[in-house]
Amino acid sequence: MKYLSILMLASILILAGCSGDDPVAPLATPNDQVAIPATSEVVPVSPDNAWGGQEQSNGMVPFRGTYTTVVSEAGFIPPSTVQLDIWGEGSATYLGQSTWYSLSSVDINTGEQWGSTAEVASNGDELHYDYLGGSGVDPDTGLTFFSGEWTVTGGTGRFANATGGGTYEGTADGTQGTGQITLIGQISRPNSYRFGSE
Repeated sequence: MKYLSILMLASILILAGCSGDDPVAPLATPNDQVAIPATSEVVPVSPDNAWGGQEQSNGMVPFRGTYTTVVSEAGFIPPSTVQLDIWGEGSATYLGQSTWYSLSSVDINTGEQWGSTAEVASNGDELHYDYLGGSGVDPDTGLTFFSGEWTVTGGTGRFANATGGGTYEGTADGTQGTGQITLIGQISRPNSYRFGSE
C-alpha cells in the first residue's frame, strides 16, 4: 500500500526534477511509454498573437507553455523522496512545437516538489528553468495536482543567458503515468528572434 502511494505521488510532478545542473533526456523512448494524448490547447508562438507581443518596460515578454507528459523512469531515495524522469510534448511561446524534459523530486511526506526542466524547440534551442512547489492528491478523483513557481536559469541558442519566470500548475493520473502542465510568466526577449519565424 505504501509503495502504491509512492507511485501515485511520483506521478504528480510531471513537471520537474532534482535540483542541480541542466536536465538530461530521459532514458526511455516514447515508444516504451503510454502514448501522449494530443493537447487541445494551441499556445501562441508568435509575438504578434501572444498577448499582443508587447514587451514590458523591463525588457521581458509574456510566456506561456502547455505540455502533456509521461513519467519515463522513477526511483526512490530513503526516507521519503521520489525521483522522476519525465518527458512531454506540447508548445510554448517563442519555442513553438517543442519537447519538455524534467528531472523531478517529490517528498511524499510533505508533497514538496522541486527540480529542473529543459524545453527544447524543433531547431534544438533550449530554455532551462528550476521550479519549486507543492502537490497533493484529490481524494474524490484520485488525480494528483501540483503548482508552484519556476525561475529561468538560462538556455542555448536564442535563449542563451535568458532570465524570467512565473507560475505553473497541472494534474497527473497516477494510474496511467500521464499528466499535463501549464506554465505562465515572462522571459527576456529571445536573442535574434524574428517575428513570426516560429
